[in-house]
Amino acid sequence: MNLQKRKWNAIQSLMSRIHKALIEERKQNEFVTEAPVAARNHSTRQLIEAFTFNKRHKEEKDFYICVTEEWLKQSGRW
Repeated sequence: MNLQKRKWNAIQSLMSRIHKALIEERKQNEFVTEAPVAARNHSTRQLIEAFTFNKRHKEEKDFYICVTEEWLKQSGRW
């Protein structure tokens, strides 16, 4: 497997785990919208906004890549 593919898989895996954690903590629901428990810090709120912004891509294989790109744009790192 080439380096680019490994990076892509690593981002997908990490963002999937983060998404599951947000759902478990009730900060986001499975429909990729905000949930009843508010995020306490700015970075987490930006991340939730990135997931929500990209919910139309939820069924696509690059969903977590789209979320990552949006999150980086919102944080000024892109």
